[in-house]
Amino acid sequence: MNAALAVIRWKKLQGVYADTEREMNSTYVIRTNTLVSDEQIDGA
Repeated sequence: MNAALAVIRWKKLQGVYADTEREMNSTYVIRTNTLVSDEQIDGA
């Protein structure tokens, strides 16, 4: 799971996926099967 999330994050940084929220940190919650994003990047 960690590797899959890392690949998604890398692809966002490379511009493959649109990163509209510009999150710095994403957390996957197993109990609710959700991905929570927080700590948005300031600036650029």
